[in-house]
Amino acid sequence: MTAQDDEQIREKPGVYLSFTECRRMNCGLSWDPDANLTKPVDLDLCYAIYDEYGRLINTVSGKNGTRTNEGGSMYHTGDEIDGAYEDDDERISLDLFGVPRNIHYIFFMVEVSSDHTFANVSKPSIRIEKGLERTEMINLALIAEAGAEAKAYVFARLDRKPGGWSLTTVNKYIQGAGLPEWENVLINFLPSLALKKREDANLPPFPKRGEIVPLHYSRQSRERVHCGLSWDAHEENIDDSPDLDLTCIMFDNHGEYYDAVSSEAERAIDESGAVYHSGDDTSGQGDGDDEAVSVELANLPREVIDIVFLVEMKTSHTLSQVRNGSLRIADSITDLNQISTKIIGTGTQNAFIFARLTWKDEGGWMLHNISEPVDTATIEDWAKGVKPYLK
Repeated sequence: MTAQDDEQIREKPGVYLSFTECRRMNCGLSWDPDANLTKPVDLDLCYAIYDEYGRLINTVSGKNGTRTNEGGSMYHTGDEIDGAYEDDDERISLDLFGVPRNIHYIFFMVEVSSDHTFANVSKPSIRIEKGLERTEMINLALIAEAGAEAKAYVFARLDRKPGGWSLTTVNKYIQGAGLPEWENVLINFLPSLALKKREDANLPPFPKRGEIVPLHYSRQSRERVHCGLSWDAHEENIDDSPDLDLTCIMFDNHGEYYDAVSSEAERAIDESGAVYHSGDDTSGQGDGDDEAVSVELANLPREVIDIVFLVEMKTSHTLSQVRNGSLRIADSITDLNQISTKIIGTGTQNAFIFARLTWKDEGGWMLHNISEPVDTATIEDWAKGVKPYLK
């Protein structure tokens, strides 16, 4: 791909879809079985989500079965291995109005995960339809001369706009003998606006799960950062909405419990006054952070070197029942996220250990992405429960 091609893709105008016109959208992938092949061709429909600064939040396919994000606004029908269905073999459905607020760009991609290329696939096609009436907008055959020997394909990108989204077709095959690292590929197809925002903000990529990176904050913040929790009330029955509580636990330089701050009125601020809670929110209604914990790093007692943020369910719900739940850590002045993640869980999991701020003598304050859903029935005491993550 040439630099000229790159710019044409970035700046290509998209089709604007207001929430009034198109609240729901499906992206469908289909192909046919081929009796002449000894091994079935397996295609995977994937999507990747990015924040407004062009940082990858997550990539999702159906490999692990049916996949639904925390609020049900993004749904993958699951993996189909041989293309035997008459309708879409794999489908991604979006409630565009309900997509979490931190998501600004959504890519749709296809992978040939079996030992084949697109040249071996019988009648592959990908399409986008809008609305509950399933009005077809785009339908493309996937085999093209440029992509015959490819194993991956970027179909289209959705950009968040005021009052809706903009849909732009990318239509590019990714050459190579194996499946690509999507984060490295999709940066070529992000709009210039996202890349400029990231450059102007001088933001590093979000840390991956388990990764520890330097904490980024502005001079204006005077080393003040905050952890924000947000979720949405159940539209059908607000009275039955989950109640989440944000808590942080502090440890000293010996790894021992020091203090904690939570939404409880008597624990809303620590003894030093450097860590404080915004207050309890029981419904998740409204925009922005529903609960937040602010940390003035410069005013922390010197012995405090680890601060762990976690969320616990106060109602009888589980994490899988939370709608549009997300957590972030941001500079308190610029409000630029240093990390942002969805709140996800399965089964009886009803708490989420999010992240840790940790002091390193050689590097200053660092950010550790933990992102571990847990069941509180397995946690005897939170101070003991999070200790394994201090290493």
